[in-house]
Order: sequence, then structure tokens, then C-alpha cells
Amino acid sequence: MATCVAPQFRLATRPQQRGTSGRSHKVLANFYKLKYQEQVLWQYQVDVTPEVKSKNTMRELIEKVSPQFGVGKGYAYDGMHALFTSKELAIQPLESRVEVHKEGQKTAKLFTIKIRLVSSVDLSMLQGYVRGETKDLPQVALQALDVVLRHQGSIKFFPMRRSFFYPDRKETISPIPRSNVEVLTGHFQSVRASEGGLAINIDLSAVAVRKAINLVEFIATELKTSPDRLLFRDRATLEAVSKEIKGIRIQTTHTTGGHERNHRIFGLAPETPDSYKFTDERGNKISVTEYFRTRYHIQLKRPDLPLVMVEHPRAEGDLSKLPRVPMELCFIAPGQVYKKTMNKDERTAMLKATCLDPPDRYRQIQFGVPVAREDPHMQAFGLDASNDMIDITARALPHPTLVYRDPRQKGREVTAQSDVQGKWNLMNLAFMEPKALKFWGVLVFVDKRQGDATEEFLQRLARQGSGYGMTITPPQVIHRVDRLAEPSKSMPELMQQLAAQIKAPDRPQLLMVILPDEDAGRYGEIKRLSDCIIGVPSQCIQSWKAFDARKFGDQYLANICLKLNSKLGGMNWKIQGNLVCMTKPTIVFGADVHHPGAGDMARPSVASLVGSMDMFASQYYSSITVQDNRVENIQELEGMMRDALVVFYQRNGKRKPDQLFIIRDGVGEGQYEEVARKELQAIQTAAAKLEANYRPRPLARPKP
Repeated sequence: MATCVAPQFRLATRPQQRGTSGRSHKVLANFYKLKYQEQVLWQYQVDVTPEVKSKNTMRELIEKVSPQFGVGKGYAYDGMHALFTSKELAIQPLESRVEVHKEGQKTAKLFTIKIRLVSSVDLSMLQGYVRGETKDLPQVALQALDVVLRHQGSIKFFPMRRSFFYPDRKETISPIPRSNVEVLTGHFQSVRASEGGLAINIDLSAVAVRKAINLVEFIATELKTSPDRLLFRDRATLEAVSKEIKGIRIQTTHTTGGHERNHRIFGLAPETPDSYKFTDERGNKISVTEYFRTRYHIQLKRPDLPLVMVEHPRAEGDLSKLPRVPMELCFIAPGQVYKKTMNKDERTAMLKATCLDPPDRYRQIQFGVPVAREDPHMQAFGLDASNDMIDITARALPHPTLVYRDPRQKGREVTAQSDVQGKWNLMNLAFMEPKALKFWGVLVFVDKRQGDATEEFLQRLARQGSGYGMTITPPQVIHRVDRLAEPSKSMPELMQQLAAQIKAPDRPQLLMVILPDEDAGRYGEIKRLSDCIIGVPSQCIQSWKAFDARKFGDQYLANICLKLNSKLGGMNWKIQGNLVCMTKPTIVFGADVHHPGAGDMARPSVASLVGSMDMFASQYYSSITVQDNRVENIQELEGMMRDALVVFYQRNGKRKPDQLFIIRDGVGEGQYEEVARKELQAIQTAAAKLEANYRPRPLARPKP
């Protein structure tokens, strides 16, 4: 078996000779200079028994024991195991016992905290990197400064990874009508090293969270009704809602004198406060409704709604032992990240909160500067951040010239006109290599309220495609589904039936699905089925756009034709002239790893790879794979890379690429070098397994 020695790797450095193309502009970058003292910090390991999983609880414990440090505010804690101090602790190792009393608990819980010295961190190493005296970025020093800058904000605000959110500030909350989700805006914050010195990068950040509202209102919104009309008429509704709310954290106040007590929902009970009876402290059989009236002086307004069962360690799987709470006394706990797929309105609200024009974005980012500056812990470490963004010289590069064919001149190559940066006029132009669409079918989800203009839309699409040189024949199959009358039919069944009805020499070329709305969940399911199960490309269409010829005319159809021709293996255009990087056989790769939503540690991460297959970098091969949750490097890159190299070899006259340009996205801070080393190893091993002496040139470092 061919193997490859682990490569020596060094991150590329900025060349001394700067570029000159384009027009120069002075711009503001959302970086703020950070002054620091060249001192030694001390890193300690924090261990707590019994084990604590909550970062908030861990921070609470450290705050309680911090007076024993003897360093004033000169300490910073990451919420897990790393503690940094400005001076060495007098007592080492330090061991302390701390009691924590939570609201609603009868007794305090005792924790043992052990703190031991790990190492010292010399900040002068950062200056050596900034001056160019060393090429290795001192990650531990940067990590220490990051922890210092995040310490105060993590206690005062709602922290999430490298961002802070402010749920107590109404101006940072964007409610979404008819939804149980709202958008919180906050600030991302990170320390960066550059040739200009250290700087704090501050940017806008947004997260979708569940609304902190009464559970009755929450469930009513889910069922698209009002709280006063909320009813559970059948067991199916009860079970569906129970599944939907399972695991959500709620708060109650009836047993704690107005203080919140936290619970986690197990599900809904089939009984109501009126129907469920138990034996009280006096040995009397009593209903929940009567108990709350006599014990807490609370007259329930909705004793007809199901009781809420909450998790309890003593239940040990016995549902009868789970505590039950009236639904109207439960409130959704604040700060719960929404991990499910957002609908159209929710996505729109997220975009509205984050897609701001430069002046508004500047003002919003500036609001985050006090969070980074007005911090006694920063001052104790001798850190000081500027109030003003860094101004730099940027260049607006000229857009590329695209080449199409002119159908009026026997397909002669012509350039597309562009009046606006990034936009080209396709009038009277044809694709470079148009393809024919013959073996395909259409699945239409009919909404009678919108009407059905499928045939008219397909005729307009065929005419538009013909103008670009494509031949689009009528689909072999048009299958209509009334989404209200046939809800029982599953998407896999419908898609596979459609593919089976198409008669093709090999396999169908395309499955088109016309949808009545922007259901992101349905779209994802269609793509999963077509790409991973059936093995046929798909094209999703929104009926409200496709059927409105006036509002969504030629430009909408042109965008669809561009996608169809690419999916059929055609070439829409090429860039005028020879690309500098493509003078010899080359693959331009793009690679990324997508992780599940914040806090989701169960679902896998998804890795993807695309690679150019021609000299114009216009046709691409793609592959996708799932891997372990939140692993940054692409675990199956060797196999994915090998498959891409084989396809390139087959499509280019049995010629292997001489060089590979890899554009890698999605790598977390502090892991650049580790990921690069692992993935470069995988790439070179994949090449060596194809041919023992095959060594494609990796991404070159820019020459000074």
C-alpha cells in the first residue's frame, strides 16, 4: 500500500510586493488595536468534583473561590478547565470546598475545587510573531488573551462560543410574528494577530432562540390557534405536541416565592388538573386543581389542558413518579437556542437582523466596543483596546469578462456586457456548451388557492432555454399531488415513483419539483433523496414565482436555465483569456465542513468537496460525506480526493493534474495549522495511491 510521509507545512505569509490592480479606497475594518504588556501569565487547570457540565455553574464556583487567589481582578476563566492569572497564586495547588444553593432545593450542594499550575505564558512571544521574527503563531498566548477578554462578558451577558448576546436589552430582540422564535443580536469578539500588531475583531452576531413566553401561548402558536381556543381533541394531537416540546427548559415560580425554578419537559400527561388526583401531605385524595387552590391560593384558569410532566432523577423511568405541573404555570426559560430548521418568516427575520448596510453595521458594531473595553479584568491584566476601527487601504478589483456564444453569428464567441459589477446581460447570447433535456419528469405539489399553471410555465421555460441553445423537450411525466388531499404520501415514495416512470437509456436526467411554499425542511428532504438515494439531479421551483409570468419573467427563467444546463453537464460561460493558475492541468478545489446548530452535539457534521474538471474552472465534480460531530478536519478527505482525481483523469484525456489549488473554509480559529497538516497528508496519500511517484504540487506560498 502506498503511503506518504507527513508533509512539512507552514502557513503562507503576506508578500512584500503588494498588488496594484483595481481602484484604491480607504475603508474601516472592524478591528480595534489592542495594547498589552509583555508580561508572563500563569495557566492553571481547574477540576471540580462532582462533575459539573454547566459553564454557568462552573463560573459561579470560580467566582466564589476567587478571593483566595490573592490577585484581585487579575484572573480569567473559560468556564471549563482553563484559568489564567496575572500573577502566580500564593497557594499551590489550591483546594477549596464550596456550597451552592439553588432556588427550590432544600439543601445546598457541596463541590470540591482543585486548581493546579500547568504552565506560564510569555506574552513577549506575540511580539516576536508580529515583528516577523518567528513564523509560528503562539496560540496559547492568544487563547489566554481571548479568555481574559471574554471573562467579564461571559458572566454579565448570554455567552455563546465567541459571541455575547443581551436578552435584557429590548433593542437587541427581533420578535417574529406568528412564531415561537425570535432573533437575538449580539457581538462576536476575538483577539487576532497581524503584521500591524494585536487587535480585537468585533462583529455582529445573531442567533435564533425560543421566545420566553407562557407554555400555553407557546403551544397555541405551534397549533396555529389562540391560547383561549387551545384544545386537545384527540390523542394524536397530544402525542405530537408532547414530542415537539420534549426537552425544552421551562420555569415555574409557584413553589419558590416568585423566584424561578428550572425544569426540563418530559412530555404531556393524558390527565388534566381536574382529572388527575393524588394523595396530599395530609393523606387526602385531591385533584391538582383543588391542590393549587388550597396550597398556593392559585385558581387555575385552564384546568382542562393536559398536565406537563417534567424530568426528575428519582423517577428512574417510571412515568407515574414524574412531577406534574399545570400548563398555565409553565414559562419557557430564556436563552434557549432554536436548533430546528427555520421557516421562511424566521429566515427573513434573521437576514433582516444581520444584513445591514455599512453605516448601520458600523453603528451596531460600535455598540459592542464598551463590552470589550470597560472591563476591570482586562485592566488588571494591563490590556487596553482602542475606541476606533482600524482604517486600511483596500482595492476594488475589476470584474472578469465572461464569454458566451452568439447564436446570430453561428455560435461565435462573444463577451457579455456588464453595466454593473457582478451582473451580465445575456440578451441574444447562448451558453458555451448547451445541453439537451429529454429524459425528465415533474412533481407538482398543487395548492388550489394558487392555481396550477404548470404547462404554461414549462412552455415558457422551453422557449427561454432555446434562446440559450438548450433543447428542452416536454417532460415524460407530470405527477400532481394535492398536498391537502394526499398528506399521507411520503416524499421518498413520490420521488421514487416519479423516477421509475421516466424511460431513459441509462437514468433520468433531472427531477423537477414544483413547491407551493418555501418549506426548508421539504427542500432539504428532496435534495437528500435526489442526491443520495435516487442518484438523479433535482431542481426545486417555487410555484408562486413560476406561475407569475408578469412579476417573475425572463430573468427568473434565465436563472433556472443556468442551473439546469450546469446540472446536465453543460458549460454556461468561460472567463476571457487564460487564467494565471490554469496554464497547466490544474484542479481548483473548494472544501468545507458544516457543523450542526449551536449546542447540538448529537447530529453529525457534513463535509463537502468540489473540484474543477476543465481548464476554464467552469465544470465541477462534487462529493459529500458525514463525519463525527464538530470535527474540523475532513475525515474522509483521502477517499474524496482520490475520486475527484480519477474523474479529472477520465475527463481530460487520461491526463493527471499537475497542481491543486485548495480553497478551504470552515476552519475554527487556532486549528488552521493542525487541519492543514492532516488534510495535506490525506491529499498526498490519495495521489500516491493512484500512482506511486505521483506528487501534484500543493498550493504554493506567495513569493515575496
